[in-house]
Amino acid sequence: MVTITGVRGSAPRETGSHMLITDGRQWGSIGGGNLEHQSTAQARDLLASRQEDHACEHKFGLGPALNQCCGGSVTVLFELFCEPRYEWLERCSEHAPGEVLLTTFHGGKADKWCQDAAAAWPQAVPGPVQKYFRQQLNEQSFAVFSSDGQTYLAEDLRPRKVPLALFGAGHVAQALVPLLDQQPFELHWTDSRSDLFPPGVKDFAQVHQVADPVGVVRIMPPGTAYLVMTHSHELDEDICDAILQREDIAWLGLIGSETKRRRFEHRLAAKGHTSKSLERLVSPVGLAGIRGKRPATIAVTILAQLLRDCVPEQWR
Repeated sequence: MVTITGVRGSAPRETGSHMLITDGRQWGSIGGGNLEHQSTAQARDLLASRQEDHACEHKFGLGPALNQCCGGSVTVLFELFCEPRYEWLERCSEHAPGEVLLTTFHGGKADKWCQDAAAAWPQAVPGPVQKYFRQQLNEQSFAVFSSDGQTYLAEDLRPRKVPLALFGAGHVAQALVPLLDQQPFELHWTDSRSDLFPPGVKDFAQVHQVADPVGVVRIMPPGTAYLVMTHSHELDEDICDAILQREDIAWLGLIGSETKRRRFEHRLAAKGHTSKSLERLVSPVGLAGIRGKRPATIAVTILAQLLRDCVPEQWR
């Protein structure tokens, strides 16, 4: 496993970025380019030359030495795993909520624990380091602490995703949903027509095939982002009406035109929504300046807008 543990200046990825390397395959990325090429080669050298667990750090300057022009530098931790099983890995694989992966690294050896964040941490992680990690993990998913030649890592394994309620399974939604699979959204996809949901979508989305999509609005958690694009303007209006009655929404996007927005504002105002409430309605959706009416084009602009407006930078 290859992990960025330190960044100075400009770099292609942030601390906590991982790659998993085997003899013939690679998962994840630490930024591409020659940095990733050299790191992959170094990882495979370790795989070929050692038969026992090992850990080492290497600092890469992102300048002439790597023929890159980022200008900064990164510290990369290489961890070689040779045992048939690891207790910490098995526990990580269970995806238990609230768990943290802890690593201590010193002198070619790394020890790891996976445990509940609220439980007592191992004595190998000193009290001041524990306090630092507990504070840092409130804001970010990865933290590093170094002292007296010892490096400590903590990674919050809780999924950091924004709840996204998508209403409608038409052409634009069909183009958008596959893009959402690799992004930090917890997708709830709603339509009354069961035949429009593609095979396999339930592997990464909660599907609500219901006769009354408006009812789904009431069960969504606080902080949900909403995207409305059904086959019916009347249904769109009813859904937007229900969403705007909530005070805890993160974002509301409505597909359509400027004309549709004006009509919806007039009709929703007649239902009692104030001008301040209607300011929360984002319509048309999609980043401005990218013209095109193909579903795939619209989907890309909507995804970019969702990432910009709804997802914290450290989650992207």
